Amino acid sequence: MDIDLNAMLGSARPWSDVTFFHAYLSLGAVGFFYLLPTELLFSFWFFHMLAKGQDVMFSLLAFPPISTPHGSGNGYMDYQTMGAYFMLVLYLGAVALPHLKEVLRRAFTRAGPTGGEEMLPHRVAVWGLLAGMVAASVWLGGAGVGIAFAVFSLVVYVFVEAIIMARGCAEAGLPMAEGCFTPMDISALVLPPASLGPRTLTSIAFFDAMFTRDLRGLVLTGFLDGQKLGDEIGVARRKLLWVFVIALVVSIPVAAVIELWLPYHRGALGMYSFPYRGNNIQFFRENAAFLQGETRPMVGSIASFIVGGVVTSFLAMMRFRYASWPLHPLGYALSTSWTTMVFWFPMLIAWVCKWMVLHFGGMKLYAKARPLFLGLIFGEFTSAVFWTLLAAVWNVPAPFFPWP
Repeated sequence: MDIDLNAMLGSARPWSDVTFFHAYLSLGAVGFFYLLPTELLFSFWFFHMLAKGQDVMFSLLAFPPISTPHGSGNGYMDYQTMGAYFMLVLYLGAVALPHLKEVLRRAFTRAGPTGGEEMLPHRVAVWGLLAGMVAASVWLGGAGVGIAFAVFSLVVYVFVEAIIMARGCAEAGLPMAEGCFTPMDISALVLPPASLGPRTLTSIAFFDAMFTRDLRGLVLTGFLDGQKLGDEIGVARRKLLWVFVIALVVSIPVAAVIELWLPYHRGALGMYSFPYRGNNIQFFRENAAFLQGETRPMVGSIASFIVGGVVTSFLAMMRFRYASWPLHPLGYALSTSWTTMVFWFPMLIAWVCKWMVLHFGGMKLYAKARPLFLGLIFGEFTSAVFWTLLAAVWNVPAPFFPWP
């Protein structure tokens, strides 16, 4: 069920300036989010509501709009989440600094063990990362992207967006993750996009369409989840390496064949619009405007970026110092992501249910109620698969599945 809350708010300002605001009701999502920690559930829907409140506030204050085509919320809030991403990476790096120092010591010296408890030896992991970054930079440079911007793009994607999105899935339990910016959005804080030149703008459009902030199939997430499952059942991480290698070797060609077969036999224009009529040409449309002299309005964006970093540092500090602190910085960083915009309503319902269960019945009642919520997940997904198979056999549109 899709409830259009924008239509309910009406067309008069400031309510008309509220960005995408829908409530998707999914029983499967409610069951899924019941399993998440309450502070994370509360943080996700709370910060999403706070973002909508900022939409109204900025409209009342007559702030000029900021164009953020890769974000799903108000531009000021989108730039806050950009700052939150960078601050979270710094925070996680500071917390993990002793371990990172040991990893680098093992990688660049022969003293001591080389990380036998990990899936890859530290030396192999570090040098493999460096080799991959260099190879990708050379490839992008050969495609026409300026080498400086190529390195910058890879650093943003690999060391900022991928880490936080994987963290959102592995720690926060989100079924998917999506950022709200591209490397060009960050560079545009200090440089107009047109200054990158025609070759870079053209070539980076291919790269962003392939490896953009919308990483619903982020491989790093699967690696983290797989290692966690292995730890729980006592499987050594080193044994999981070949499992992941085989999975990649098999899945990539299978996915490529299916992705070529489906649009040619079913008609791409009649299928899901995002991959066939949206994401594949989005960046060419945007970058063409820059080549024609258009620039994004940047009024207030730097201040919003700084505010996002400051708020995130405060949330991280409070969470580090007080075990009962109810607000998680990940909820703030992902408050304008498509994931939260789709699932905030099931998160709210799950949070209310779980809070009441824990408040009145404790962990004993929580454990007894868990099969009910697992049944909501299995029931909705089983129904979706069943009707999708029937639709494929009879060549008719499949029923709407409330996970857009």
